[in-house]
Amino acid sequence: MPWKRFSRASGGRTRPASIRSASVSASGRSDRHPGPLCALHRLILTAREPAQLRRELIDFGCSQIDPGSRIEIGGYSEQREQQDLAREQFRIGDCRPLDEVVSELLQMGEIPCWCTACYRKGRTGEHFMEFAIPGFITRFCTPNALLTLQEYLCEYASAEVQTSGASLIVAELAQLPEDASKSELLSRLAAIEQGQRDLYF
Repeated sequence: MPWKRFSRASGGRTRPASIRSASVSASGRSDRHPGPLCALHRLILTAREPAQLRRELIDFGCSQIDPGSRIEIGGYSEQREQQDLAREQFRIGDCRPLDEVVSELLQMGEIPCWCTACYRKGRTGEHFMEFAIPGFITRFCTPNALLTLQEYLCEYASAEVQTSGASLIVAELAQLPEDASKSELLSRLAAIEQGQRDLYF
């Protein structure tokens, strides 16, 4: 589905932090109220939000999500399930690792995507809008999303996610028209499986 609106809004809420009293609570924006705002704006769901809220808001039009986030120095070199606020800027709400979030997105029928093709191809600003407003950008979005997912499955995914991800790719391919673009996509997906990387349209 092509994007209809491209405005971006910030609706951040304070979280307990190492320099604040532990008794300081979140700001007045509760987890019950962001839905109407999200329906009107392109949404980036950061790890500040709890997993349940992020799960509920995906279908409002989420365009970005950041799983596996760590915000302390050296955080990505350590394996800890709990945060240490003495070392971090603030408490995050969703500490799940990347593969767990990817698994959940696949179960929801979403395509986890790491695509940066538009930036690298220069499809930005007014040029991007020329593709986006009439919906032409979908010619690139789904193929590129599937290519990045294929690369993730080959490089980083658990066995369970490899299986569910491969099933989703097959299902998405079945919905694409039988044309030259699909043939090229199939060729690139096979190339990634054979070891090539960083393929995009």
